[in-house]
Amino acid sequence: GKAEGELIGGNLSLTKELVCGKYSIDFTDKILFLESMGGEAALMSAFFNQLKQMGVFSKVRGILLGTFTKMQENNISPTIEELLVKVIDNPNLPIAKTEDIGHGSTSKCLIIGKNIILN
Repeated sequence: GKAEGELIGGNLSLTKELVCGKYSIDFTDKILFLESMGGEAALMSAFFNQLKQMGVFSKVRGILLGTFTKMQENNISPTIEELLVKVIDNPNLPIAKTEDIGHGSTSKCLIIGKNIILN
């Protein structure tokens, strides 16, 4: 699918902490970017489920996944994409995956707050 909106997010474990409280993020109509250096499938699934329970996935217009370094290096199954799709259970929510953003030595940067298009 295709989605357009303001980019928010970052590291999965840190972003999930910004769902409520004094420094909470407004996820409404945004593109959510997520990446992570470490973590096994069970931990990533737990983080995704926390975001779902707090209503994040019903508010965003789309999701951009960067690298999930340790999972990818160790060929962990299910993949991060498979975990996310299973947790959100919404075939209409656009999801994109890139290897260009995360903790790799060739990673590029994103501008949080910039309007982007997922296509």
